[in-house]
Amino acid sequence: MRKAILFFVSVLLSYGIAYTIAFKPGYILIAWGSYSLESSLLAFVFLSLCGGIVGVLGLKLLRILSQGLNQLYPYSKKAKQERQIARINQAVISYMTGQWDEAGHLLTPYMNKKMPLSAYLVWAKSSLKKQDDEMILACLSARFIRQFEGEWAFEFVRAECLLYQKEYESAIILLKQMHQRASDDVQILKWMKEAYWALEAWSALKSLLPVFKRYSVFSIQDYDILQKDIIFHEFNAAYEKAENVLDRKYKLKIIKTVWNNLSDENKKMSFLLKQYAELLIKLDLLREAEHFIHKQLNLKYDAGLVSLYTQITKIEPFDLLNVLKKLLNQNKDESQLLYCLSKVCMRCRLWGEAEQYALQLLRWQPSPKAYILMSEVYSSQGLYEKSVRYFEKSVFILK
Repeated sequence: MRKAILFFVSVLLSYGIAYTIAFKPGYILIAWGSYSLESSLLAFVFLSLCGGIVGVLGLKLLRILSQGLNQLYPYSKKAKQERQIARINQAVISYMTGQWDEAGHLLTPYMNKKMPLSAYLVWAKSSLKKQDDEMILACLSARFIRQFEGEWAFEFVRAECLLYQKEYESAIILLKQMHQRASDDVQILKWMKEAYWALEAWSALKSLLPVFKRYSVFSIQDYDILQKDIIFHEFNAAYEKAENVLDRKYKLKIIKTVWNNLSDENKKMSFLLKQYAELLIKLDLLREAEHFIHKQLNLKYDAGLVSLYTQITKIEPFDLLNVLKKLLNQNKDESQLLYCLSKVCMRCRLWGEAEQYALQLLRWQPSPKAYILMSEVYSSQGLYEKSVRYFEKSVFILK
């Protein structure tokens, strides 16, 4: 409606101007300094229309030129941006198709310039895939940290580069910050495990075990293996430290510290009981080892602890024999117990009992170990023919 009114008004004005020019041509004089322009009204209107047409056409031409500026001026800022975007897109495609050399080559010109985050990510990941140490080191330069610090994707790739460069302490600092921002990120937790493991920071790694379990970072089987490995290395580290200590009390304190820091659940694990007892024996803390094993066997029978118990030389053989007989009454036909009883009886020179326990073991479990035990019983008594016969049977089974 508005357009129709404007059109109607413009028609009326045009008709009025045309009527005025036809019956009253008029006269126009334009003076400027020593210059003057004289014209009729008709000529002035005509020139004004021509100027308007030229102005409109000029504006349209400028618009066309501005749209084609990239073609007319190939080094313009906008053209550079478009070429950069195209190059980055091409590099992304090359990376995704496994052409890491080509992806890195496409982004090399921007290495010493201010590059977009997307270009940095492709360049860094390509360098990691190629295992290019020089390029990975360049990815960790301070200027990128200043440019992209705080960007999650940058921090993620940076952590991966630090781990590849084996800069574990720097990686841990970064991963802790990332863990605070995303505590349930499984990949971050896996990297933290890798870094702590490399640094042999067993206490710190053990403190993360509940987090690993809560977010199912590892399978149940892998989690159990990891837990055992961590505690095993903790004990080994304590043993290496205590080995060079002369003071028995301080030596025992070092080992006990690791044991006391274990959970009640871990303290019931057979392999940990055995490992702790073994370390006590290795450190010549035989009295403490005897007390510990005796206490544990009273709580629950463990074949591994029985075997270690017989290795403690400071225990009187007959005292040891009485303890083992008591355990046998509670655990009938336990193969390891029968084996140890036979061995201790030989130490006590009780040949009849030694043979009885060895035969009982042989009937219960006819293994090479049982036959060799029988051979030892007879050789200790000087019955070499019988000894050889049982030894040959053990060799036959092994074949």
